[in-house]
Amino acid sequence: MMLIPKSICVALVSVVLTGLAGCEGLEGARIRDQNSPTVSVRATFRPEVLSRGRSEGGIEVGYERYRANDTQQLGAGQHVDVGTQHISGPDSLHNQVTVQQGHLAYAQRISFGSHFRLEPRLGVSRMGTDLTVEPTVSTQRAQSQRWGTRFFYGITPSWRFNDVLALEARVTGSNGGAMRTYAFDAGLLVSPVPGASLRLGYSERRHTGYVPDSLSELDIRVRGPSASLVFDF
Repeated sequence: MMLIPKSICVALVSVVLTGLAGCEGLEGARIRDQNSPTVSVRATFRPEVLSRGRSEGGIEVGYERYRANDTQQLGAGQHVDVGTQHISGPDSLHNQVTVQQGHLAYAQRISFGSHFRLEPRLGVSRMGTDLTVEPTVSTQRAQSQRWGTRFFYGITPSWRFNDVLALEARVTGSNGGAMRTYAFDAGLLVSPVPGASLRLGYSERRHTGYVPDSLSELDIRVRGPSASLVFDF
Protein backbone atom coordinates (compact mmCIF):
# COMPACT_ATOMS: atom_id res chain seq x y z
CA MET A 1 0.00 0.00 0.00
CA MET A 2 1.48 3.35 -1.07
CA LEU A 3 1.65 6.04 1.61
CA ILE A 4 1.26 9.70 0.68
CA PRO A 5 3.95 11.90 2.25
CA LYS A 6 2.69 14.15 5.03
CA SER A 7 4.00 17.27 3.28
CA ILE A 8 1.85 16.55 0.21
CA CYS A 9 -1.25 16.02 2.38
CA VAL A 10 -0.67 19.33 4.14
CA ALA A 11 -0.26 21.10 0.80
CA LEU A 12 -3.50 19.62 -0.57
CA VAL A 13 -5.44 20.62 2.53
CA SER A 14 -4.03 24.14 2.28
CA VAL A 15 -5.16 24.46 -1.35
CA VAL A 16 -8.69 23.29 -0.49
CA LEU A 17 -8.96 25.64 2.49
CA THR A 18 -7.68 28.54 0.40
CA GLY A 19 -10.32 27.86 -2.25
CA LEU A 20 -13.07 27.69 0.34
CA ALA A 21 -11.89 30.92 1.92
CA GLY A 22 -11.95 32.60 -1.49
CA CYS A 23 -15.56 31.56 -2.04
CA GLU A 24 -16.66 32.65 1.43
CA GLY A 25 -18.43 35.98 1.19
CA LEU A 26 -18.79 35.79 -2.60
CA GLU A 27 -21.90 37.64 -3.74
CA GLY A 28 -23.74 37.63 -7.06
CA ALA A 29 -24.25 40.76 -9.13
CA ARG A 30 -27.94 41.42 -8.40
CA ILE A 31 -30.31 43.79 -10.18
CA ARG A 32 -33.93 44.40 -9.12
CA ASP A 33 -35.68 47.08 -11.17
CA GLN A 34 -39.43 47.68 -10.84
CA ASN A 35 -39.61 50.22 -13.66
CA SER A 36 -37.63 48.84 -16.58
CA PRO A 37 -39.37 49.40 -19.96
CA THR A 38 -39.05 46.67 -22.59
CA VAL A 39 -39.31 47.35 -26.31
CA SER A 40 -39.63 44.62 -28.91
CA VAL A 41 -40.60 43.85 -32.48
CA ARG A 42 -41.56 40.56 -34.09
CA ALA A 43 -42.75 39.40 -37.48
CA THR A 44 -44.30 36.08 -38.50
CA PHE A 45 -44.36 34.84 -42.08
CA ARG A 46 -47.08 32.28 -42.77
CA PRO A 47 -46.82 30.54 -46.16
CA GLU A 48 -49.93 28.70 -47.29
CA VAL A 49 -48.06 25.40 -47.37
CA LEU A 50 -47.80 25.52 -43.54
CA SER A 51 -51.51 26.20 -43.00
CA ARG A 52 -54.21 23.57 -42.69
CA GLY A 53 -57.73 24.09 -41.40
CA ARG A 54 -57.75 26.04 -38.16
CA SER A 55 -53.96 25.71 -37.76
CA GLU A 56 -51.49 28.15 -39.33
CA GLY A 57 -47.73 27.58 -39.21
CA GLY A 58 -45.11 30.24 -39.72
CA ILE A 59 -41.55 31.42 -39.24
CA GLU A 60 -41.18 34.03 -36.49
CA VAL A 61 -38.29 36.47 -36.09
CA GLY A 62 -38.07 38.90 -33.20
CA TYR A 63 -35.90 41.31 -31.25
CA GLU A 64 -36.21 42.84 -27.77
CA ARG A 65 -34.17 45.14 -25.56
CA TYR A 66 -34.31 46.42 -21.99
CA ARG A 67 -32.03 48.23 -19.54
CA ALA A 68 -32.11 47.88 -15.76
CA ASN A 69 -30.41 49.62 -12.83
CA ASP A 70 -30.07 48.85 -9.14
CA THR A 71 -27.97 49.61 -6.06
CA GLN A 72 -26.39 46.68 -4.23
CA GLN A 73 -24.87 46.88 -0.75
CA LEU A 74 -21.74 44.89 0.08
CA GLY A 75 -21.01 44.26 3.74
CA ALA A 76 -17.63 43.73 5.35
CA GLY A 77 -16.14 40.44 4.20
CA GLN A 78 -18.34 40.27 1.08
CA HIS A 79 -17.06 40.65 -2.46
CA VAL A 80 -18.15 40.54 -6.10
CA ASP A 81 -15.98 39.11 -8.87
CA VAL A 82 -16.82 40.39 -12.35
CA GLY A 83 -14.40 39.74 -15.18
CA THR A 84 -10.91 40.46 -13.85
CA GLN A 85 -12.12 42.81 -11.11
CA HIS A 86 -12.45 41.83 -7.45
CA ILE A 87 -14.62 44.35 -5.56
CA SER A 88 -14.64 44.01 -1.77
CA GLY A 89 -17.03 45.43 0.81
CA PRO A 90 -18.09 47.41 2.61
CA ASP A 91 -19.22 49.31 -0.47
CA SER A 92 -22.30 50.45 -2.35
CA LEU A 93 -22.46 49.22 -5.95
CA HIS A 94 -24.37 50.77 -8.82
CA ASN A 95 -25.23 47.91 -11.18
CA GLN A 96 -26.47 48.50 -14.71
CA VAL A 97 -27.23 45.96 -17.40
CA THR A 98 -28.47 46.12 -20.97
CA VAL A 99 -30.00 42.92 -22.33
CA GLN A 100 -30.72 42.29 -26.01
CA GLN A 101 -32.19 39.20 -27.60
CA GLY A 102 -33.05 38.16 -31.13
CA HIS A 103 -34.78 34.91 -31.99
CA LEU A 104 -35.80 32.71 -34.90
CA ALA A 105 -38.54 30.17 -34.28
CA TYR A 106 -41.23 28.04 -35.84
CA ALA A 107 -44.69 29.10 -34.59
CA GLN A 108 -47.97 27.21 -34.95
CA ARG A 109 -51.12 29.27 -34.39
CA ILE A 110 -54.23 27.25 -33.55
CA SER A 111 -57.69 28.84 -33.52
CA PHE A 112 -60.40 27.64 -31.16
CA GLY A 113 -63.54 29.25 -32.49
CA SER A 114 -63.55 32.85 -33.68
CA HIS A 115 -61.99 34.44 -30.57
CA PHE A 116 -59.42 32.29 -28.77
CA ARG A 117 -56.02 31.47 -30.26
CA LEU A 118 -53.03 29.56 -28.94
CA GLU A 119 -49.58 29.79 -30.50
CA PRO A 120 -46.62 27.67 -29.30
CA ARG A 121 -43.14 28.29 -30.75
CA LEU A 122 -39.76 26.60 -30.78
CA GLY A 123 -36.41 27.82 -32.07
CA VAL A 124 -33.09 29.45 -31.20
CA SER A 125 -32.16 32.83 -29.75
CA ARG A 126 -29.07 35.00 -29.58
CA MET A 127 -28.80 36.96 -26.33
CA GLY A 128 -26.34 39.63 -25.25
CA THR A 129 -25.73 41.09 -21.78
CA ASP A 130 -23.69 44.22 -21.10
CA LEU A 131 -23.07 44.51 -17.34
CA THR A 132 -21.40 47.40 -15.51
CA VAL A 133 -20.66 47.31 -11.77
CA GLU A 134 -19.52 50.67 -10.40
CA PRO A 135 -18.51 50.85 -6.70
CA THR A 136 -18.76 54.00 -4.59
CA VAL A 137 -15.71 53.55 -2.36
CA SER A 138 -13.39 51.68 -4.70
CA THR A 139 -12.31 52.89 -8.14
CA GLN A 140 -12.35 49.37 -9.59
CA ARG A 141 -15.16 49.68 -12.10
CA ALA A 142 -16.02 46.29 -13.60
CA GLN A 143 -17.57 45.48 -16.97
CA SER A 144 -18.61 42.25 -18.63
CA GLN A 145 -20.09 41.64 -22.07
CA ARG A 146 -21.38 38.36 -23.38
CA TRP A 147 -23.29 36.98 -26.35
CA GLY A 148 -24.59 33.44 -26.47
CA THR A 149 -26.86 31.20 -28.54
CA ARG A 150 -29.64 29.42 -26.69
CA PHE A 151 -32.60 27.10 -27.11
CA PHE A 152 -35.76 29.24 -27.34
CA TYR A 153 -39.38 28.28 -26.59
CA GLY A 154 -42.68 29.94 -25.75
CA ILE A 155 -46.45 30.06 -25.98
CA THR A 156 -48.91 32.89 -26.66
CA PRO A 157 -52.62 32.69 -25.80
CA SER A 158 -54.80 35.52 -27.13
CA TRP A 159 -58.44 36.54 -27.17
CA ARG A 160 -59.67 38.58 -30.12
CA PHE A 161 -62.66 40.80 -29.50
CA ASN A 162 -62.79 41.80 -33.17
CA ASP A 163 -60.43 42.52 -36.06
CA VAL A 164 -58.99 45.56 -34.26
CA LEU A 165 -58.70 44.69 -30.55
CA ALA A 166 -57.28 41.67 -28.74
CA LEU A 167 -55.79 40.69 -25.40
CA GLU A 168 -52.49 38.82 -25.57
CA ALA A 169 -50.23 37.08 -23.05
CA ARG A 170 -46.81 35.83 -24.07
CA VAL A 171 -44.53 33.50 -22.12
CA THR A 172 -41.06 32.70 -23.44
CA GLY A 173 -37.83 31.24 -22.13
CA SER A 174 -34.35 30.26 -23.25
CA ASN A 175 -31.65 27.99 -21.89
CA GLY A 176 -28.05 27.50 -22.86
CA GLY A 177 -24.85 26.82 -20.95
CA ALA A 178 -24.97 28.44 -17.52
CA MET A 179 -27.61 31.02 -18.47
CA ARG A 180 -31.40 30.79 -18.07
CA THR A 181 -34.04 33.36 -19.00
CA TYR A 182 -37.78 33.76 -18.49
CA ALA A 183 -40.05 36.44 -19.93
CA PHE A 184 -43.72 37.30 -19.51
CA ASP A 185 -45.69 39.94 -21.42
CA ALA A 186 -49.36 40.85 -21.30
CA GLY A 187 -51.21 43.68 -22.94
CA LEU A 188 -53.77 45.08 -25.32
CA LEU A 189 -53.15 44.42 -29.00
CA VAL A 190 -54.40 47.12 -31.38
CA SER A 191 -54.47 46.39 -35.13
CA PRO A 192 -55.17 49.60 -37.10
CA VAL A 193 -54.43 47.83 -40.40
CA PRO A 194 -54.45 44.12 -41.31
CA GLY A 195 -51.14 42.43 -40.55
CA ALA A 196 -49.75 45.19 -38.30
CA SER A 197 -50.38 45.61 -34.56
CA LEU A 198 -49.15 47.52 -31.54
CA ARG A 199 -49.17 45.82 -28.16
CA LEU A 200 -49.00 47.98 -25.03
CA GLY A 201 -48.88 46.46 -21.57
CA TYR A 202 -46.73 44.96 -18.82
CA SER A 203 -43.57 42.85 -18.93
CA GLU A 204 -41.46 40.83 -16.52
CA ARG A 205 -37.96 39.46 -17.13
CA ARG A 206 -35.72 37.06 -15.19
CA HIS A 207 -32.17 36.28 -16.17
CA THR A 208 -29.82 34.13 -14.11
CA GLY A 209 -26.43 32.60 -14.76
CA TYR A 210 -22.73 33.06 -14.25
CA VAL A 211 -20.86 36.11 -15.46
CA PRO A 212 -18.25 35.01 -18.03
CA ASP A 213 -14.66 34.69 -16.74
CA SER A 214 -15.71 35.32 -13.14
CA LEU A 215 -17.11 33.62 -10.06
CA SER A 216 -20.11 35.86 -9.36
CA GLU A 217 -23.57 34.93 -10.58
CA LEU A 218 -25.66 37.43 -12.53
CA ASP A 219 -29.21 37.61 -11.16
CA ILE A 220 -31.64 39.99 -12.92
CA ARG A 221 -35.32 40.42 -12.07
CA VAL A 222 -37.08 43.35 -13.69
CA ARG A 223 -40.60 44.45 -14.55
CA GLY A 224 -42.23 47.47 -16.11
CA PRO A 225 -44.18 48.79 -19.10
CA SER A 226 -43.72 47.23 -22.52
CA ALA A 227 -44.36 48.19 -26.12
CA SER A 228 -44.15 45.84 -29.08
CA LEU A 229 -44.66 46.09 -32.83
CA VAL A 230 -46.19 42.91 -34.23
CA PHE A 231 -46.36 42.01 -37.93
CA ASP A 232 -48.17 39.00 -39.37
CA PHE A 233 -47.88 38.17 -43.06
